Amino acid sequence: MHIGRRDWDHDVIKDLFNQRDQERILRTPISANEEVDKISWKFEISGTYTVKSAYRLNQRLKGAFNLNERSTVLMSLWKIKAPPRTLNVVWRAIMGCLPTLRQLSRKRVPVNTRCPGFRGQAGDFEEWLGDVFQGNTQSKSAEVVKVCWAIWRHRNDVVWNSKFSNVNRVVASAKQYLLQWKCAQVNCSSASSRYVVQGDGALSWVRPQGNSIKVTVDVALFADREEYGLGVVARDSDGKVVAARTRCFSGKVAAEFAEALAIKEALSWIKEYDWQEVVLESDCLAAVQAVRSKVEMRLSL
Repeated sequence: MHIGRRDWDHDVIKDLFNQRDQERILRTPISANEEVDKISWKFEISGTYTVKSAYRLNQRLKGAFNLNERSTVLMSLWKIKAPPRTLNVVWRAIMGCLPTLRQLSRKRVPVNTRCPGFRGQAGDFEEWLGDVFQGNTQSKSAEVVKVCWAIWRHRNDVVWNSKFSNVNRVVASAKQYLLQWKCAQVNCSSASSRYVVQGDGALSWVRPQGNSIKVTVDVALFADREEYGLGVVARDSDGKVVAARTRCFSGKVAAEFAEALAIKEALSWIKEYDWQEVVLESDCLAAVQAVRSKVEMRLSL
């Protein structure tokens, strides 16, 4: 880098590196802010490690994320709004991780595979669950998932505590637990809504009020060229275009980072024009929430 400047010294790079490394270095964008380097997990926008992102990475590396029947059932499962513990039990059942008699039988342990809770013969759970998800709404699917969890809990009570219950009581307790969980989610949703303001989620462009200017930003990623571009358009209350600008950058970045950079460029652009009443608009929810909150967005190189 040039001393006292935040750009690459092309002459030094050509003297020290081969052609391949030169191209990669010059395509690496340099932050406009002087910050201390930090360890960041590239598979999360916030840069913070999560078990969920690590699991997805592991499945992708193993080639487990493909369009087979199992992945379809799993994708439907994780879209259901239900208590995490219930989803986890069903996921473990699909993946064959639950400690059941059928699992022992597969390990060639001579046991009776009849269910100790309801005295039934085990069937193909994954196939049955796929039919349930396909033929019902998410609300009904959530009830099915919760009942599956309740059955598993009842099975454990029978095996370990010798406590038996009838079917109606098990289903009723499952529905009651799901209802309580949904009520708790409604009460907690007000905490996350603090980053949502009136007008968010509009399906079409809306004119600004009075004499204000609305600035809309958007980005485009060109993965084949390892470039990304941004566009900024300013319109008045009559919907007329007041000004517009486009820029192109070298580098391969996440869409959220490109949107955040576009917002930063738009703010500098607004300052140049000295507009006093401005509404800044973006279609990237992650970038907007990061701007409104204290979430740090990190660049993944």
